[in-house]
Amino acid sequence: MKVSRRIVIMISLVVVIAAAVAGGLRFLSPRDGSPAPESEPDPWERATGYYTLFDEDGEVLLETGLEITVGDEYIAPDNHHYRVVKVSGDRAYARLLGVLDLSSYLGPDWPAPPLSEKFAEATLEALPIGSRKKLLLVYHTHSAESYIPTSGKRNIAEGGGILKVGEAFVDELRKAGFEVIHDKTNHGAADAASYMRSRRIVFGYLKTRAPWALFDLHRDSSPPGTYRATAGGKTIARVLIVVGRQNPNMRANLSLAKRIKAVSDQHYPDLVRGIYFARGTYNQDLDPAALLFEMGTQTQPREEAERGARLWARMIAFALGVGGP
Repeated sequence: MKVSRRIVIMISLVVVIAAAVAGGLRFLSPRDGSPAPESEPDPWERATGYYTLFDEDGEVLLETGLEITVGDEYIAPDNHHYRVVKVSGDRAYARLLGVLDLSSYLGPDWPAPPLSEKFAEATLEALPIGSRKKLLLVYHTHSAESYIPTSGKRNIAEGGGILKVGEAFVDELRKAGFEVIHDKTNHGAADAASYMRSRRIVFGYLKTRAPWALFDLHRDSSPPGTYRATAGGKTIARVLIVVGRQNPNMRANLSLAKRIKAVSDQHYPDLVRGIYFARGTYNQDLDPAALLFEMGTQTQPREEAERGARLWARMIAFALGVGGP
């Protein structure tokens, strides 16, 4: 029986579409043993200089080395929610969308803040950690990032100061009872393939160890004052939470970010610089509990970032330990 060429073409198209759909399903389910899906192009971060984000009154909202693009959103430390509407060179402009109440992310039975002003010096044994055996993965896509006042360089090819900041962060999480994988793989220079290189590492852990949450630690590029705060009488580096807005897990990633910020707001409202929704995926499409943290800036001493990282780990321990999100 002779089959027309048109029918053959139609059958071929059906096969291609079915394969594409199957590929899409694998993309949303990376733990099923399938190959690691391709990521979006590497989000751009400035080698020098920074962007300044202004509100409608011309007041500075944020200074960051992250690329700012139209459509990005920003939740400021006071939980005012903005959307970027214009970018002109190094200057970006945002419109206020409203003010958020993050208390709902804690739940009605959330305990009152313990230890108040002495929380920074308290031991983690005082925290009501409910599930201490969660496995966490901490890694560094930009492993060369460093802190100029400490190392004399903004980047160190064989491994920058961000790895030491990661050690402080991980040490505090382990004190809380969490099992933590600290991957210090050297991903080389921060170039267009950085996130693809770290993506392969993360995907390997997802297949073999299935960590509960993934934290990618970076350091930003901006004036030192933008990331500097005081806690427990000591100078620390603040933290900016980054959520990729072009990934299917964005809502879940953002919910986790809001929960952690809500906890931090109770104890140290000045610790978090905010939550930034940036263009790109930042590999957060691989898991619904994946976040990127900017730990200070290159113009701060590394010791400030280490102290901030320890305090930030305590906020995360508190947020994840009481019931979980």
